Amino acid sequence: MHLNVGKEVAALRRMTVNELRAKYADVFGEPANARHKEWLIRRIAWRMQAIAGGDLSERARQRGAPMTPEEATQRQIEHYRAMTGEQRLKVALDLHEFACNVSREGIRHQFPEATADEVKQHLRRRIELSRQ
Repeated sequence: MHLNVGKEVAALRRMTVNELRAKYADVFGEPANARHKEWLIRRIAWRMQAIAGGDLSERARQRGAPMTPEEATQRQIEHYRAMTGEQRLKVALDLHEFACNVSREGIRHQFPEATADEVKQHLRRRIELSRQ
């Protein structure tokens, strides 16, 4: 089966969260607890690729096996230590941008009529409050 990932992701992006949750149930065979649109899109796209490509190799399955929180923390520390300063800075900036995007979506949900400038002002207030 050939899968055009770009087209599939574009179609997923046009779906509502409830439609994505239904699609998730279709491809995973179990309901989704999440309501985060981007997370649902990524998980569905990943699963569709896995199905189209014949699922995962045994090595990939082992790498994805559950681990304790302590093991996960240790693996993350090792990963960061192997990075250059520039790579760590990029991770930090990407995380900051992701957090701002999540906050913006929360603000838009809380204030659906807010303009882009009002959303920006709310975000700045939240950032200032977090520094106190």
